Amino acid sequence: MGTPLSTTHWTAVGPAPVNNGPGNLLVSGRIEGVVPHPTIANRIFAAGQNGGIWRTDDGGTSWTALTDSEPSLEFNGYHQLQMNPGNADIIVGGLGSPNGGLLISQNGGTSWTYATITSNDDVRGLGFDPVLANTIYVANGWNGVFKSTDLGTTWTQLTLPGGYFSDLIVTPSGAIYTALLGNGGGAASQNGLYRSVDGGTTWTQLSSSALPSGTALGGGSAARLAFGVHIFFTHVGRYEQVYATFLPVDVNGNVTGVTRATSADSGATWTALAPSPGNLENRSWHLLIAVAPLNPNLVFVNDAYALYMSYDGGQTWNAANTPGWDYVNLAFGADATVYATADQGLLSYNLNTQQAASLVGDLEVTQFYTVALDAQNPQNVYGVAQDLGALKSTGSASWVNVPGGEIGKFLVDPTNSSNVYNYNPTSSGSFVTQSLDGYQTQATILTDAQAGVQAGYGVAYATQYAFVMDPQNSKRLALGTTKVFVTDDATVATPVWNTIGGVLSSAGGVDQFIQALAIAPSNSNVFYAATQDGHAWNSVDGSTWQACDDGMWGNANGAIADLRVDPSDAAHVFAVTGGGGKGVWELVAGTWQNRTGNLPTDLGNNTIYVDWTFSTPVLYVGTGRGVYSSVDGGTTWSVFAQGLPNTQVNNLQGILQWRPSRFFERQTQLCAVTYGRGAWMIMLNSAPLGWPWWRKLAPAQLQAGLLSQPPANLPINVGVTNVPVQVGENNGIHRVALRN
Repeated sequence: MGTPLSTTHWTAVGPAPVNNGPGNLLVSGRIEGVVPHPTIANRIFAAGQNGGIWRTDDGGTSWTALTDSEPSLEFNGYHQLQMNPGNADIIVGGLGSPNGGLLISQNGGTSWTYATITSNDDVRGLGFDPVLANTIYVANGWNGVFKSTDLGTTWTQLTLPGGYFSDLIVTPSGAIYTALLGNGGGAASQNGLYRSVDGGTTWTQLSSSALPSGTALGGGSAARLAFGVHIFFTHVGRYEQVYATFLPVDVNGNVTGVTRATSADSGATWTALAPSPGNLENRSWHLLIAVAPLNPNLVFVNDAYALYMSYDGGQTWNAANTPGWDYVNLAFGADATVYATADQGLLSYNLNTQQAASLVGDLEVTQFYTVALDAQNPQNVYGVAQDLGALKSTGSASWVNVPGGEIGKFLVDPTNSSNVYNYNPTSSGSFVTQSLDGYQTQATILTDAQAGVQAGYGVAYATQYAFVMDPQNSKRLALGTTKVFVTDDATVATPVWNTIGGVLSSAGGVDQFIQALAIAPSNSNVFYAATQDGHAWNSVDGSTWQACDDGMWGNANGAIADLRVDPSDAAHVFAVTGGGGKGVWELVAGTWQNRTGNLPTDLGNNTIYVDWTFSTPVLYVGTGRGVYSSVDGGTTWSVFAQGLPNTQVNNLQGILQWRPSRFFERQTQLCAVTYGRGAWMIMLNSAPLGWPWWRKLAPAQLQAGLLSQPPANLPINVGVTNVPVQVGENNGIHRVALRN
């Protein structure tokens, strides 16, 4: 990138932010919660889904990450970032698994304490007691509802039926409301809205024709809560207005609509709100309702990609002048400003001017799926990110949108930066595209119909890692859907795609998607593939497949998520399975050997990178909480390097760089992309080659585009620095190109 990279510390490389182009708001990534400071102007706290807690003191221009080193950065609930109503220095954030629990600050976010409630915390909502500053209540998913009177040191589980507790609020009078969902069968009658007025000692299940309950709140449903307080200025008194919104479901768990209701008499009676005019938002994680704290008639809700506001308690609605984002949460500032969070970031909305402004500033919370590096120009980085789509950086922390989908993968020709390929499995019209001018223009070279599948999220999430380039021939691409498709010349206008055999797996009569795919660097006829059902496959002739499961099948936790083939031995492979458990594997002499060692088994494994330059390959695994490495073949593991936030790492890719010296030292520029904290870079020191170094560069089957002898203009004198050499990496394969 633009600055020298460390060999001991990860360096953040953005996006901070993403530029959508002229006239569009800057975007960053999913923000789950937001809390503006009640008295300090321009101070705002925000929580990213896997990005942790951030603070700005200038209204969103610049942000500081506060919790990168905490055990979890995952925020998934609704009221999961809260400030004590009587003491703004006390802030609590609720975390999801793995390593779920609470982050607690008593000094305005300067420092944090990590607290757990159970062994598998999944905090969905929390609230402070309005009088007792150290008393907090937590809706902890399937674990129940809990109370702490000492700010998280000790906990008591409150007596409620079993089920999934999706949200919790505490009103200024001390009333506690929580929503219980997810029960089926004989326990379905327990689903519904509950209220306690004695600190959680006893609970009442609220009943009204305006409130769904029972099977309508079974698996697949959702609920969110909100409240406002109306103060009477003509005499002493006030009342609390409580709002609830639900996504009820049918017997199959399919959302049937959205229900919204309000109560002004402590939950005794409920009135249905009028329907908002937009299209139904049926995704449970995007259900939103918010009420102005001191004006309970001012209500915000969302429909699909739109916010609606009401000044009469939800009887009539008007569209807010906000962009078509995927909204998640909303909070009210001390002035006329509303703060809305979404998959695309954070914005402010002025109630007086009815104008929206992006507040993402330099937030680095992008949720990446995959990354591709340019061996010819390491400044160029391509990525694919949730809701932000296809992205590109040319060395700046500010990335830009380029054509492509929000799920998928890029491939960059390591011998020619102009040749870039994009797999967009959500688009039938441009399933695979080709660019021969550095991604200035694109042309479709494969449609979903040609690939025998239907474009969409099902195939997208399953196959985005199954798009690869032949290490020996950069014009040869392979794509795995239910079959493996191969073209021998991706640079022509209409490439011919052929299949290797037929459908790899049809477990239970259903065709299984291919989740991981690789071509052996030393033999282009050797392929490895992994299907959703947990099976591994290989082809040694480029035309037929056979199972390659020995030692792994039945012993893994989940299917193979990523795999890397030894550049000098086509039968030697490392892989990770995605479900945790026995998660790291090595294929030796046709049998998979477990190499998980002491790697934590509860984090989940998403990607693997292998440094083959050492006699014992060095392994790097991207987990649900950072990158771990092993220098002894997987016996022992430790957190790799410093500075990478404890968040989900989805993809690891690298390019090998050369520094001319007596031993021709090598360094790998390794990129880790995360699902919530953007992209990070580090340099890996590789083993010195010694002379003749070129014979150790790659397998004996070197072909066009790889060095077969040392370049004449590359002397081996110590101190020579005028001829930098770049080696590109694709799926663990080294390809060399010289740059003057």
